[in-house]
Amino acid sequence: MRRCGLVTRIPNGHWVALDCHGYGDTINGWNGWTHVRYGNGGPTYSGWVFDHYLDDGGSYIDC
Repeated sequence: MRRCGLVTRIPNGHWVALDCHGYGDTINGWNGWTHVRYGNGGPTYSGWVFDHYLDDGGSYIDC
């Protein structure tokens, strides 16, 4: 996974669509990242979210 800038902030408690799972930078012993899509009635954003921030631990489908 290459380094990218912030696309948008997803408010706590909002739903995202999980696309697939990959590995990247390790933070506090975790290195799983999930590619997600997010839209809240406006534009749809896509990008990577650190699995630790996702309630269900992220996607189980490899990218």
